[in-house]
Amino acid sequence: MGTKTISIMDDVYELLVRYKKPDESFSEELRRLVPKKGNIMECAGLWKHMSDKEAEDIKKTIDDLLGIYRKKEPSRDEMEKFIRLISNFDILHFDMESSFTASKITADLIRQGREIDAMDCLTAGAMLSKNCNTIVTRNKEHFQRIKGVKVEGY
Repeated sequence: MGTKTISIMDDVYELLVRYKKPDESFSEELRRLVPKKGNIMECAGLWKHMSDKEAEDIKKTIDDLLGIYRKKEPSRDEMEKFIRLISNFDILHFDMESSFTASKITADLIRQGREIDAMDCLTAGAMLSKNCNTIVTRNKEHFQRIKGVKVEGY
């Protein structure tokens, strides 16, 4: 793979340096930070290996940012705080095992007369197939119907 030289402003360089992980190159950092275009069905965002305090901090930060966005455009400091927060998230990819788990969840809920949105079943399928059992969501009602999922509201 070839290389390219690009020019960036000093403040952008400082941001890259600040958020770069110790063992990654700038190219790897940019790949990690720049959103990939694709089908949302390919992955579901979840956290793993997170303490209760970290989960509470994330819920508070998300609530804070929601309030900020509702009032005005966020400041640079507020956005940097958000970037630091989301850089710690792991993404669970939607794969074949996820699809089998999601299909079983969907079928079980339909049989019980408790059907929920397809996206919620897909999210739960990705979670449970990867041994993640806790979700932080506003949609507590739907996820509480799914056996094996612990629901944390915010």
